[in-house]
Amino acid sequence: MKPSKHVPKELRKEMDRLFASLVQFDEKIAEINSEYEVKTKAITEYYSGVLAPIEDEHKAHTKALQALIRKRAGELFDHPDSAEDKVYTALGVALRQVGEKLKASKQTLALCEKQGFVDVVKIAKTLDRAKLATYPADKLALVESEMKDFVEYGFEMKEAAK
Repeated sequence: MKPSKHVPKELRKEMDRLFASLVQFDEKIAEINSEYEVKTKAITEYYSGVLAPIEDEHKAHTKALQALIRKRAGELFDHPDSAEDKVYTALGVALRQVGEKLKASKQTLALCEKQGFVDVVKIAKTLDRAKLATYPADKLALVESEMKDFVEYGFEMKEAAK
């Protein structure tokens, strides 16, 4: 690509100087990011290996405690001295919640729509800006929108010869 002739030589030189510095920065950033990825991958793998068995044991003990509380709920919560749904130990509190919880099947959504129960159906709404941009100005004004002129400046860098 030939340099644009209408641009003063000094301006082209200054722009090329900045383009050259951007190429160097891009290379340095890529080098640092590459090194970062290598080093953090090794650290992540190491600590994942150290943490995984501990997290697995934590999950197992959590399930065991929940199972124990469920299995011995009568002793814990149905005692005359137990006035509430909490049982305290030196290190924690066993909790019981009693109430109702909704159980819905996989077909519930379709059945609610079929029955006209639209108040329980969630619909995520988003604005289609590309389509709205095609509306005429008077129609845009009705929805407090308008098309604005803009000028945006940018640049493209040449591919480095490899």
